[in-house]
Amino acid sequence: MTTAQLNVFQTILDGKHRSLNQAIPTFTIQETDIADRDINSIFDHSRPLGISPGYSSNGQLVSLAIADDKNCRIVEFQQPKGNNRRGNANAKPAVPSQHILDGRALLQDNILCRTGGDIFAFDMGPLAMSLYADLGMRITQAVDIQSAFSAVDRKPISAITAALGDPATSGVKIMADNVRDLFMHPVYNPDDSLRNRATDLAMRAWLSQFLPGYENGETTFEKVARIDTKKLPSQRLDMIAKIANDALRLDQKKPTQTTHQVMQSTDVVSDQVRLNSTNFNNRLRGHRQVKVKVDGARGEFTVNAAMGAVSGRSGNINTDRALTDKAIMTVTSIGRDDPTTAEAQRAATVLSILQGSEKLLDESPWIQNIWFPSSDDGLLVWPEEWKIKGPLKAPAPAPSPQSGNPFRHLLLNPSQQEAVNFMLSEKDDHRITIIQGPPGTGKTSVIASFVQFAVHSFARGGIWLVAQTNVAVKNIAEKLISTGFMDWKLLVSKDFHFEWHEHLYGKIENYLIRSDEFHIASNKVNLRGTRVMLCTLSMLAHKRISKFTQEIPLKMLIVDEASQIEIGNYITVFSSFKTTLRKYL
Repeated sequence: MTTAQLNVFQTILDGKHRSLNQAIPTFTIQETDIADRDINSIFDHSRPLGISPGYSSNGQLVSLAIADDKNCRIVEFQQPKGNNRRGNANAKPAVPSQHILDGRALLQDNILCRTGGDIFAFDMGPLAMSLYADLGMRITQAVDIQSAFSAVDRKPISAITAALGDPATSGVKIMADNVRDLFMHPVYNPDDSLRNRATDLAMRAWLSQFLPGYENGETTFEKVARIDTKKLPSQRLDMIAKIANDALRLDQKKPTQTTHQVMQSTDVVSDQVRLNSTNFNNRLRGHRQVKVKVDGARGEFTVNAAMGAVSGRSGNINTDRALTDKAIMTVTSIGRDDPTTAEAQRAATVLSILQGSEKLLDESPWIQNIWFPSSDDGLLVWPEEWKIKGPLKAPAPAPSPQSGNPFRHLLLNPSQQEAVNFMLSEKDDHRITIIQGPPGTGKTSVIASFVQFAVHSFARGGIWLVAQTNVAVKNIAEKLISTGFMDWKLLVSKDFHFEWHEHLYGKIENYLIRSDEFHIASNKVNLRGTRVMLCTLSMLAHKRISKFTQEIPLKMLIVDEASQIEIGNYITVFSSFKTTLRKYL
């Protein structure tokens, strides 16, 4: 049944434009009632539609707001218990009633896949995948709003600012704090007594249709490639949806507020309050909105402020209030942490595929073999030109204490030697090799031995050793040092190293290249003689990583503790390095 009308007045844009000051009549509809309500008729036009998702706390799509310039309707979906998402290998699909399926079909055919007019949303890629994975619905003529403005900055406030332009000329002022607050709470719970989630949902949908209809918005959004999931086969959608929804679920788990452990001081040059983080896991991050609880002469009070640039542990805090003579009690960042570079690149890859760049899937043999194998017998098909011409080199013999091998002190047992031989093999059957073993069985020793043989016995290069964490990468580096192997460099993030973890790298400092040095350290002179590179998997998404892969192409990728890494995290690696990567271990 349809609820009583909720008149929503938007609070994110201020100006004299007529549509900014009129009520948005909003009704909530249960999906069982779709066939009997006006949702099928009021949006029967070709004007822009805006849609906005409401997610459960575990990231499932539970509601969808649909708005044009006059009305908004919110559809609430029934969610079966358990994880029944498409693309989930462990899913036990629950079949909705025929009545619900009929209602979803109407919603898809009449609105999501309507014959005329575009549909707009912020973060349309994840939304399109949630519609498919959670509800079995597809969408056409779907426009990702942020794609019209930046391939890097995905913040809604940035897209809104770019769309509306200078308030002095547009006559529209953006209420920035309200915008940030609006997009901070994607969880939809109609019973939440602290916040009207229906209002949030309606405002986001209304804003999504307002931007393309404002001034020259139609021209601005013409260049954005449309998403059409109707034309994509289910096998591909299952794969893309799994990656997108895993990322969405993890993002939902990020806290919307973070309280930092800090010490305060005063900058002697600017006389500004300077904050110093004392805990790496909840460290301060630059250019974030914060709430500062202060103890002053007249008691405690709270100040809204913004962090300036943060370097290492410390950064200045910007506020109109004088705080140098007051005691700061707590500092709390508002909003979820921004996506990491790797998360952003993965999302960009998924969005690019949905917007028509299917060649990313077709052109990578790694993606084809892992996600879309051509046969059920387990045989993988690799490009003919990858095959080694002539006889294959014999497996490396185990070193003996009497041999002249410079690494003879690193002895291998028969199981470890077999693992090294598989890693060295150039056969197609061994392009993907998994080495398993419980802690203490010498997996790191196997990696070190492989590197020794590959470089010194087989003259191979282009070996990249990666792991999920900086500490795991550091442990591999120390193992290489202990065996006397020196032809390597380690890439590390400045955020992790500077003023936080320099002490971890004492033994290997001379082999370190920090991210703020990438632009000067990635030339031939500095990398001369380097055959092996070490970094975290996420570092392979760094904007300057090509400076290194040009000199040391990524030919072999060895991943330590690979079971800790979600399979979707590899899609960018397998697409970005498809022309050079020949072996994954």
